[in-house]
Amino acid sequence: MLDRAPPPEMSRWDIVRLLCALIGASLKGDRSLSLPPAMNWQSLIEAASYRLVTPALAFALQGRRELPAAVRDYLDGVLFLNRDRNRLMFGVLADALRAFNHAGLKPVLLKGGANIVADIYPDSAMRLLGDVDLLLPEAEAAAAAQILQSLGYQPAPNDRLSYSEHHHLVPQCDPVSGVTIEIHVQPVLRDWHRVLTAADIFAQAIPLQFQDCAVFLPSPTHRVIHTIVHSELSDGNYALRRLDVRQFMELAALMQRYGEEIEWAAVQARFQANAQTAVLEDSLAVAAALFGTPKVHNYPAEDRLRLLQSTLDRSDVNWLMERVAAAVSLQPILLFRILHPRSWRRIAKALRRDLQAERW
Repeated sequence: MLDRAPPPEMSRWDIVRLLCALIGASLKGDRSLSLPPAMNWQSLIEAASYRLVTPALAFALQGRRELPAAVRDYLDGVLFLNRDRNRLMFGVLADALRAFNHAGLKPVLLKGGANIVADIYPDSAMRLLGDVDLLLPEAEAAAAAQILQSLGYQPAPNDRLSYSEHHHLVPQCDPVSGVTIEIHVQPVLRDWHRVLTAADIFAQAIPLQFQDCAVFLPSPTHRVIHTIVHSELSDGNYALRRLDVRQFMELAALMQRYGEEIEWAAVQARFQANAQTAVLEDSLAVAAALFGTPKVHNYPAEDRLRLLQSTLDRSDVNWLMERVAAAVSLQPILLFRILHPRSWRRIAKALRRDLQAERW
């Protein structure tokens, strides 16, 4: 008998599409999506990790019998650890909010923190948080930062930013827990203030009792606008043809949770008034195509998907160089060490030694 040909290797784009489909289905409680018979688990987990959605993948694959034991144990561990991390972050946030409330301050919780508190996810551990973002009137922002510092927080500035012109103050980090809180005076970068302003959010903010603290949440409509503007415009993903899986997951979860409560006419009017209609249309089309969100408008997704795929399906050399660039940006001394002649001599010496060992 002739041996059957092995299944074709999944491309990076195929892997990412599967990742998005699994997460999108899990937001609806659907776990029926079939997996390829010869799944490359390493590639799937690498894609999820690179895009900061491993906990979401872990939730989406819970209870799957086809998972290898090692993969199941790893994903269960990730979900457990992120649930514990989120619990820690919200405990620290509650302490800060009590101090704010005592001083008469009632901030608006933004982005991932707001959406977890609002229970838009079937499991709050799905969402990985980087920090906690709070929006306050500009007149109250400095006082809020001083309150955090009185609690032991320390400034953690990014030397590449000018905070006098930025939409949030210098981040404040709790040295004990490692939790960082950003006090925002505007929800998005200055270039995009006209799409969504702090005044807009304050006007429709929803009061919420979080633990024993008073806090506000942006309206569902404003959270949709904020998610798209932050990802596609502020972070530049639309112009750079990048797919931010975590932010699209957030958009899909918002659409799944709120449905007709989202005022799509108002969303469209905001983007249209700022000449960004194409960004909105492409975002909704991509969310529908990759995450299975309801089609609120009949926007075609094919062109945008092709652009995303062309960026993603790059050569292994470019993929490797992207990682090296990220490492060098964090530790510039690495570049010197890599390029230094002595480093190359050491590398060549090690290669010769390995080759001699292979020749017995």
